[in-house]
Amino acid sequence: AFYSANRAPQNLLQAVIQLGVVRLRSLLLELSTRRVFASPRPGVRAAFDGMWAHSLAVAELARIICRELGNPVEPDGVHLGGLLHDVGKPVVGAMLLEAEKLMGSKFVVEPSIWIEVVALSHRAVAAELARSWHLDAALSHVVIASAGYVDDAPVTNIVCMANALAKRAGRTVGPFDADAADDLIAEGAD
Repeated sequence: AFYSANRAPQNLLQAVIQLGVVRLRSLLLELSTRRVFASPRPGVRAAFDGMWAHSLAVAELARIICRELGNPVEPDGVHLGGLLHDVGKPVVGAMLLEAEKLMGSKFVVEPSIWIEVVALSHRAVAAELARSWHLDAALSHVVIASAGYVDDAPVTNIVCMANALAKRAGRTVGPFDADAADDLIAEGAD
């Protein structure tokens, strides 16, 4: 029977048809990514929840920017780029927590060093995670390069702008450089 998009889906096939394969893939990746931010420890869970909220904000802002620009690129691509741009942070953080647990009192990472290790490595870890999920190679590049603007890389640039906007809107965890975010916003607006 012909399926009408105006009625609620009655089964999985109808839901897939209504969502579309690209949207379904995006939704599944979003749900999978959410699990990366899970932790049984309350303090860690709160920090990871903040990172997840930031990633969602970047993903949604990237989609909005894409629409405002007249969809110069695939909106689901910028959404995934925004969603994954910081996914390496909880992965690296979890590895550091696990190392602390395994090493006991011999290995305690000072907070400033912990933050520096995460900052220096999270993009490469996120790109590798995207590759391990068999995502488009261009998405791995977006994750690595989204700290700044890149010539002829509209998805990367949209994610970079969305990230700066999310930080300025208060959707971030921990301290951030407000002047650097403002500079990125101004540069992206040009």
